[in-house]
Amino acid sequence: MRRTQRGRRHTSRGRLATFTKLNNGNLEMTLTREGRAEAREGAQFNDLIESQLANGWEYVQPEEVGALTDATIITDDCVRNDDGDLVECGRVFSNIGYYESEDDLERLLRLKKLVWRGVA
Repeated sequence: MRRTQRGRRHTSRGRLATFTKLNNGNLEMTLTREGRAEAREGAQFNDLIESQLANGWEYVQPEEVGALTDATIITDDCVRNDDGDLVECGRVFSNIGYYESEDDLERLLRLKKLVWRGVA
């Protein structure tokens, strides 16, 4: 079985973006200087968070955690079996507060950060 890093409370810095777990349980995403430049040149949101996705963070399908939404969900706190099925999941983070009305990258560029709601 494969387990992502469980229960870490820290900042995850990538070349293009930084993830920070906030004390209130939410996740803040910001772009580095290089990330802002890449975004202005047309990079997609997934390109900007690729480093985090390659280092312990992953997308979770809403149905895997019983969520009745089409919002994007990510976590660094889950266990998958050898077939890739989710068998345990801790805290997840989602753009549920705005995903229907605003694109992640547009919002990130406008506000200089994204805050995704955390749910255990």
